[in-house]
Amino acid sequence: EKAMMSYEIFKEAVMQELPAYLKGPCAGREVVSFPTQKVNETLDTLSIKPRDYEHEAVPSLYMNKLYEEYQKNPDLQGLLHDIADVMSAAMAKGAVCAKELDMDNARDRIVFQLVNTEQNKELLAGMPHREWQDLSIVYRLFVREDHEGVYSAMITNSMAETMELTEEEMYRLAAVNTKRIFTPTVRSLEAVMAESLRRKGMPEAVVGVFLDMIPSENMAFVIGNDKGINGAISMLYEDNLHALAEKLGSDLYILPSSVHETIAVVARGDAKELAEEVERINMETVDLGDRLSNQVYLYDKDLRMLSLATDTPSKRLDGMKAAEPVLIYEPKEQSR
Repeated sequence: EKAMMSYEIFKEAVMQELPAYLKGPCAGREVVSFPTQKVNETLDTLSIKPRDYEHEAVPSLYMNKLYEEYQKNPDLQGLLHDIADVMSAAMAKGAVCAKELDMDNARDRIVFQLVNTEQNKELLAGMPHREWQDLSIVYRLFVREDHEGVYSAMITNSMAETMELTEEEMYRLAAVNTKRIFTPTVRSLEAVMAESLRRKGMPEAVVGVFLDMIPSENMAFVIGNDKGINGAISMLYEDNLHALAEKLGSDLYILPSSVHETIAVVARGDAKELAEEVERINMETVDLGDRLSNQVYLYDKDLRMLSLATDTPSKRLDGMKAAEPVLIYEPKEQSR
């Protein structure tokens, strides 16, 4: 039984041994690693050195995620083979994506995403954004969608300059584009759960029995979009909230379950207790990169306004206290 490598040793081993496994378009290339700021966290990127910094799209994997794979199955050789295969395929696909990332028709593909402000101060410093309550609206460039998923890139300050767009212009474009490309949806939690159970092969009769067990006064609604990605922004499209609040005849509490969706419930009881529950679920079941906020929002149906219902002390999403110094890496290669 081989001893499990620590993360730092694993990282060194991958950097040293991976070049020998690279093949196809990646063969003979230099391997590089650098910190990258992602939503809510900084990850170590593993990539290959581009030959032409401006125009070559190179594959990127996250060392932290690879280490999780290694911990599940400590076969380094097998993992290096897999990494080489993935990089080779990504290199070919990257060339296609790089062409599609042209800025010519970018105006029609700029969309919104919501992120937590306190958790993403470093990230936000490098991109156009606007603050809303404890969150920030940032912009992404939608590239394309295929059977494997949705491809998009966060818009940095330098991309915005290339596009010659101000934040104000991007906001106006994204308000229209997001609704068109990522159609906002409001579905009952029961319907979402039923769909999930059917996908897992549960017979219809059993699904029915399961749904009958949920008391109707606990009705909850999932606010997201038709693609299931970055759908929390849909809660800012007020017409959907208004229609739901009118239907339920009540103000709404909005619980930020992740960056992908939020949950609306009838506003009764103590919002602070709900916020404690949101924070517990964030810490226990939501990936750090998907967490949105530990707060609860209130939609006032008569004022037609969405605002913070709570202001609990836990503003950060990684369990650290906001006052603690967070280690910041040298942002030398941050632009890649």
